[in-house]
Amino acid sequence: MKINRVDEFKQTIEKIRQGEIETTLSSKERLLYPKFMYHYTDINNAVSILKTGKILSRNEAIKTGLMQNDNASQTVISQTENDFKNFVRLYFRPKTPTQFNNEGVRCKKTKSENFDSHCPVPIFFLFKSAELLASNGVMFSNGSLAKHAGIELYNTPEQFESLSFKEIYHNSALKYDERDHVIKMRHTELVKADFLSLEYLDVIVVRSYAEKDFLQYELGDLIKEKYNDKIKVDIQHKLFLAKWSYINEVRLDDSKIKIIFNIGEHDSEFEIVVILSDITTKNEFARSNLVSWNMVRDGAEWNLNIASPRSEYEITIYFDEYIVYRNAFKTISNLPF
Repeated sequence: MKINRVDEFKQTIEKIRQGEIETTLSSKERLLYPKFMYHYTDINNAVSILKTGKILSRNEAIKTGLMQNDNASQTVISQTENDFKNFVRLYFRPKTPTQFNNEGVRCKKTKSENFDSHCPVPIFFLFKSAELLASNGVMFSNGSLAKHAGIELYNTPEQFESLSFKEIYHNSALKYDERDHVIKMRHTELVKADFLSLEYLDVIVVRSYAEKDFLQYELGDLIKEKYNDKIKVDIQHKLFLAKWSYINEVRLDDSKIKIIFNIGEHDSEFEIVVILSDITTKNEFARSNLVSWNMVRDGAEWNLNIASPRSEYEITIYFDEYIVYRNAFKTISNLPF
């Protein structure tokens, strides 16, 4: 009996997951990575994607004004063929070299000259691999489309099975003479022209509970309800590198706020500003500037008292000029009406 395209792709995916096709992934990574195709973006773009119900190509997002944050390196994107900018692009895996260079907020003194854009609050969209691969108009590469001319695109299950998975899913130390080639292969992509619907979106992944709260708040009640069950926190850092500073958790009360930080491995020094505003008018009523980053680094948390208790308010937190958290506090009434 002839099997359908989805099942043909699934057969290869299962061979990878069971170790029948060689990779250098750990057993846990091997079971996870091939199940999904990965779209990596900033929270502002993620909100736009979920509200519109589709991911747009770079050129289409720019044309329609829907690209809220450009997390692509201008150095890299300027060397990428323009035709490829008409595609929505997903990776075969998380923890790519690009992600290493742009995940999280970079403070002013450590921002890389070579990677001049970054992804302050990163979000992963995980799509079901087999179903997406079998979809009309979907193609895939055998290596990165960025800075590489003449890359061919494929679309059949047979071509998929012949890909260089040992290099695509390469997670071990690199030898000097293989470095450039393996980095290119780690960026192997799935593409679709113009836009990609969210039909096969399975999971939305964030780094922390604070960033989950931020995403849910930005979505609004209607969209949040639609996607709430899909939003997961990557506590074990299966997808995120988590090497730069961000907010782990924010606990809100009518008279006090506790901010718990993830302190990054790298040298970071931010100006942190917390702004409290009226939910309805958005008028600011309190502001606190954390002058010394050492206060955060040494304690990993910050407690803020509200002078006059409030039954509701909006809170916004900045690292330098980047919003890294926004949410609202509302007192829950016990009255039955």
